[in-house]
Amino acid sequence: MARLFDVRAAERGRFAWFAGLALLVAFAQMLGQAGTEALFLARLGAERLPFAFVLAAAATVAGSLAYALRVGRARNDRVAIELLGLAAAAVAAGAFAVRSGSEPALVALYCLYFATQAVLVGHFWTLAGDFFDTLAAKRVVPLCTVGLSAGGALGGGAAIAVVAALSAEMLLAGWAIGLAAAAVLVALSHARLTRWRAVAQGEEDETSVEGLRAAARYVRASPLGRRLVASSLAMVLALFVAQFLYSQRIAAAFPDEAELARFLAIYLAASNALEVLVELVVTPLAIRRLGVPSANLVQPLVTAASFAGMLYWPGLGSAVAARVNRELLDNALAAPVRTLAANALPQRFRSRVRALLDGIVVYAGMALAGGVLLFVSELTPAALAAAGGAFALLHLVANLGVRRQYVAAIVSELRAGRLDWHELVDEIGAREVQSIAELWSHQLAAEPGEPSAALLDLPPLLVAHGCVEPVRAALAHPSAPLRAACLEALAVHDDDARTWLAALADPDAGVRRVALRVLPAPLQ
Repeated sequence: MARLFDVRAAERGRFAWFAGLALLVAFAQMLGQAGTEALFLARLGAERLPFAFVLAAAATVAGSLAYALRVGRARNDRVAIELLGLAAAAVAAGAFAVRSGSEPALVALYCLYFATQAVLVGHFWTLAGDFFDTLAAKRVVPLCTVGLSAGGALGGGAAIAVVAALSAEMLLAGWAIGLAAAAVLVALSHARLTRWRAVAQGEEDETSVEGLRAAARYVRASPLGRRLVASSLAMVLALFVAQFLYSQRIAAAFPDEAELARFLAIYLAASNALEVLVELVVTPLAIRRLGVPSANLVQPLVTAASFAGMLYWPGLGSAVAARVNRELLDNALAAPVRTLAANALPQRFRSRVRALLDGIVVYAGMALAGGVLLFVSELTPAALAAAGGAFALLHLVANLGVRRQYVAAIVSELRAGRLDWHELVDEIGAREVQSIAELWSHQLAAEPGEPSAALLDLPPLLVAHGCVEPVRAALAHPSAPLRAACLEALAVHDDDARTWLAALADPDAGVRRVALRVLPAPLQ
């Protein structure tokens, strides 16, 4: 927990500003989600959702491509003002049309929510990248993510009050006002942002069109990249089938528009508050205990279980449980794990591949899910739940493929010297460490001479995860630098007197000096 709140004194002003912006944007978006969903389901019905999914996906991909054309041509804070201002104006116009009884405007606002969520949150991380270097980002980004969840919880609470005092339609006005307030915040902070800027203005943005093209070329040639794409597509298919099913049941349980809006507001406030707890406690624990590749299997397993619940226990309870998996678990656990899984890619492609997956692949999958639902929407809910379970199992198979390729990619990058093992200490589990240890031992046997720098760097990683025996065995290797590196790694994990007596009698003086310097305290 102490590491999570590690914000340095020089970063506190920047962090507070970005956390505030994240909270404000999430607050506005939560009002938008509650309003658009309640009005859509109450006035148009859940049966119109598949068509809306296709339109929303098309609108989001189009918006992402338009954004990619604009970003990089102006400062990111200027682009943020433009995006927030345009979004606020579009929401205000749509809200006025909805108040006049326009059904197309309601569909347009439903699509606009997805487009703004993708583009605004994506640009938030791009803007933050201008002011925090890579090392600072690893400490600060989790806190900004918590800020997004906290803003969602506050937005849900505000939605409860708005619906109780006014109407569901007024949630749309609050959405527009919140986005406009965020635009004003960025505009008024121009001087402050100029002072804080840590990256040159002309730096290429990873979400630009050229960045997306480079990511697409890399993904086609990368086994891990291809499996990440397959995983994203299978995930989206399963989750949007789930959303269609649980939306039907929630709408049926609350046929009155005001009651539906009140239920959604209460649910969103509670789920976003719980999301903060999951992000702070459950996600770090799962990553630390299971490792990223194995933690990546949690979501498809829980998704399959949620479909089983809707199949065998139809009703509001199973619908809410499926929604918790669709939103809370995805935001608080699965999304951070997916982000970390990309750390096995070459560093220059990580952000680009994430932008491709989040901005293009996910919404292409959403369009595919909408098309599938249009085709099979006449199936019974039980048949749809069974089909959704099949998609969840496809997601599980894809994530098992990601797990296999993750280790291979790490070994490849370590061998090429393009990956620092310090980045992986908190991200890999026992299974991955064991695989790396086996490959490390095999490589040492194949290189009887002086090992590469990458092989010399690995003993601390292996020992830190309890994989001591391969490192102890490597003390018999003919390379003195390797023996010294192994002794350094074993210093706080191995107080076997025989190991250290042999080290103190090593024929190489450098190894003996290292043994004396790091000799465990009980043996001194």
